[in-house]
Amino acid sequence: MTNSQPSSSPAQPASGSSGAIRGYDIVRIAIAAILLIAAGMKAFQLATRPIVGTDIFSFRWSLILQVEFEILLALVLVSGLWKRLAWVAALVCFATFGGIALYKGIRGDATCGCFGVVPISPWHTFILDIGIVIALAICRPGRTVQGRSSRFRLRLAATAVAVLAIGIPVAVMTADYEPARLADSGEFVGDQRWVELTPESWLGKRLPLLKHIDVRDRLAEGEWTVVLFHHDCPACREAIPEYERQAALAAGGAGGKRIALIEMPPYGPKDDCGVSRDTRCLVGRLSDARDWFAATPVEITLVGGMVQRVRDRSPDAGSEDHATDGDETLWADAPRVGVWGPTWTATHDLGFVKPESSHQLTFVLQNSSDKPMTLGKPKSECICTKVVESPGSIAAGASGEIRVSFVAPKKPSSYSKRVLLSTKGADGKSRKIILRISAHVGLPLAVLPGVLDLGELAPGGEHKATLTLVNHGEQPVRPIYSTSTSTACVAQIPLA
Repeated sequence: MTNSQPSSSPAQPASGSSGAIRGYDIVRIAIAAILLIAAGMKAFQLATRPIVGTDIFSFRWSLILQVEFEILLALVLVSGLWKRLAWVAALVCFATFGGIALYKGIRGDATCGCFGVVPISPWHTFILDIGIVIALAICRPGRTVQGRSSRFRLRLAATAVAVLAIGIPVAVMTADYEPARLADSGEFVGDQRWVELTPESWLGKRLPLLKHIDVRDRLAEGEWTVVLFHHDCPACREAIPEYERQAALAAGGAGGKRIALIEMPPYGPKDDCGVSRDTRCLVGRLSDARDWFAATPVEITLVGGMVQRVRDRSPDAGSEDHATDGDETLWADAPRVGVWGPTWTATHDLGFVKPESSHQLTFVLQNSSDKPMTLGKPKSECICTKVVESPGSIAAGASGEIRVSFVAPKKPSSYSKRVLLSTKGADGKSRKIILRISAHVGLPLAVLPGVLDLGELAPGGEHKATLTLVNHGEQPVRPIYSTSTSTACVAQIPLA
């Protein structure tokens, strides 16, 4: 006698049904997260910063297409729709990304550009891409036939809505980028944080900066001499005492001028900003909501808030102690700093330097595009930093050298100032190249690390860490005592 009932073995899940979480499910969700992070960072870069394309992978239109594709593929992977097709697309995508990263690594690019403004070595990205390709090759989706069930249609509709809701605003936001500028009304045109000031264009107009100065109400009435200054600008520190003398004469009825000293961000300590405590000048600040660029000090004469005169003490007319093009021996051992797109920014820290000492460095601009790059006249934020040689253009696939001379200020200070160049990309739009030079002028003592992070500590007990004092000067230094804002923190200092 035989039993005709079905076997008790477990039934296979129906095609398209949701079974247990498989290895591929974990991989696809992880890949979707990486794609969305990369797309978000590139979108932020496109919406807030200038892009100078150096190759087909870094032009604005190419980056926008990359962002849209990454969003689409990520959402399809998350939805679980068309698993085999999505798996093939992800495999081809990251194999291509790996090839691009390898190409950029061999070419010597400093960053792959995959994560926008976050610089990541192309070699690190290449390893990540190859790892993802291997994970996809190992973890494959099962063979399923996508049905036309109501559940499938619901997921398809939800994915389509998500693609449109995210993709369209991102496309509009990234395509409509416009570098920020200050309009005559004082409003900003464009969303970029970085803004270049052009005082020479304000003549005969109401000062557009008034809306962004904390003492705007007083400046809007009567006649004022407004001085824009940086607290660590040597030229500003030399000029401020003369302005304070003029303000003292005005207060004493001796025919002086009403002076307003307006500090530009980043602000310095109140007891070391170059302005006397007993100054007769009106002291104010320009809002730090934006990153302003101007060659300070800038003197502006206002009458009823209207700009009558602008005196821009340009660093280009500064000290003749800077190196000249013919002093080739000065450039033999000068540091060389590479500058690449699409961000076109570079920083070089000279470390400890003596007051009034002279230094040279060379910024090497790499034009990896297939079109020549035209450079405008360079502008310096400080009289101590001067561009002594700059190419008018850089041929396609070539490099150009920008020679910068730095004469350290007379007084000790932590120096950090920028050089600005304008250029045009392949799309004809104006871009900015920002070169920053930093130095510790006349400040021989340094502490390493600059910030001591002990991490998470259990309450009670004793925890020790080491800081290193470095003396770059020529004379020995004897520490006398140490102090702390917390009685629980004690530092043991060396004898010398």
